Amino acid sequence: MWIFSVFLLPTIVILYLISHSGRTGLAPFFFGIGCGTLCVVFAILFGSDFRLYPASLFKNFSLNLLQEALLPALVLTVLFFILSRDDVQFKMDKLVLVLSGFFCLYIPFRIFFRSETLSVFALFFKPVLLACFVFGFSFAVKLFIKNLISEKKPLLFFISCFCGLGCASVPALAEIWWYGGGAPAVWLLLVVVQVVFTLILGVLNHVDIDSLIPQKKQTV
Repeated sequence: MWIFSVFLLPTIVILYLISHSGRTGLAPFFFGIGCGTLCVVFAILFGSDFRLYPASLFKNFSLNLLQEALLPALVLTVLFFILSRDDVQFKMDKLVLVLSGFFCLYIPFRIFFRSETLSVFALFFKPVLLACFVFGFSFAVKLFIKNLISEKKPLLFFISCFCGLGCASVPALAEIWWYGGGAPAVWLLLVVVQVVFTLILGVLNHVDIDSLIPQKKQTV
């Protein structure tokens, strides 16, 4: 059962690389692995396995949101954009590899070292949620930067922010629902929502949004 948790994201990355000209540009992936290794080693040496869940649902949600997904992704994105000397387009294209390298180690660490029980949710659904987050967040950042630099499309900006925040929030929502003993149908639905958010962001990265909006015919 643990094989799925460990190898899901690496398998997706391999398929992604095959569909994007094979092994070119692997340095960002190894940069992510290096950052992930440092983070995991530091957490094991200086962190604690004990976690006291707050009584407040909002505090619990915020803690999960920051620790599981948003904070590591934001810090790693800023580091990559600061340290890399490549152009902005390269950074936008390769951010997904940086985050994938990091979360290839971080996801198993959170599951096996920071989960109270190795449940079906933790072993199967949590990896899917976080793998979708990796790609959805990368796509959202790319759309956000493209909109700031050149395109200036308010609708694209809104959709990218909404779906990006959705990709970051859904794993935390699903986990607190599971931890609270909620019905499995709800976090199964949240998994579907997460996949939809990711697909929307992926499509918007390859489709001109103006072509999806009916244009008014001009009258002479």
